[in-house]
Amino acid sequence: MENTERINKQAGTESEGMETKTGGMSMAAPAFQLMASTANPPVQRVAKSIKDFPIIQTGTSDSAIEATEEFMQFMDPSSQFQTVLSLTRDEARTACLMMVGAYHRGDDVDMAATGMAFAQRARARLNPQAGHGVIPRLGMEIIEVDQARAQQLFDQLAGLSFWNDQGESVPIPFHYPADGCYARAHLMSERLTALGYANKKQFAVAGM
Repeated sequence: MENTERINKQAGTESEGMETKTGGMSMAAPAFQLMASTANPPVQRVAKSIKDFPIIQTGTSDSAIEATEEFMQFMDPSSQFQTVLSLTRDEARTACLMMVGAYHRGDDVDMAATGMAFAQRARARLNPQAGHGVIPRLGMEIIEVDQARAQQLFDQLAGLSFWNDQGESVPIPFHYPADGCYARAHLMSERLTALGYANKKQFAVAGM
């Protein structure tokens, strides 16, 4: 068995792919690896605010982000984030991750002054329009999820769509395993990156 590994870097992002070749058969499968542990994750101090997160660390978890004051404010039914925007949990979580990076750059992350701007930026990030550029990785990414969240992410990726050449949003054709695994994996990785999840692309190819 021959294994080759490549790393591609583009616009400050890094993705990793692996090709495996074996004799006698040929197959290709889209794949991504969520760099997370769903069993016995390490103990982590729960931050009370996004300002409590150090920017230089391996990553964080869904539960740590959702325990912050900022996330709770984003999801408060009486807040403008809900009454005006109807912000989703994904958008609120992404906004918090964006605020962590902004805080460590020295930007203002006061909820009263900038909360709405971060909420709108998170919504735009998770709902890109046709012709959008590379979605950059966030300074803080999620690397730990529980089983329920892992299933939610799987379901979300299974229902992804993309913009075709005619500017139409169409479902990803998962029913054609013979080809296109690289494109499907790219779109899934792009979505996870937009959501703030650390991920990488892996490809397994077998042929003569």
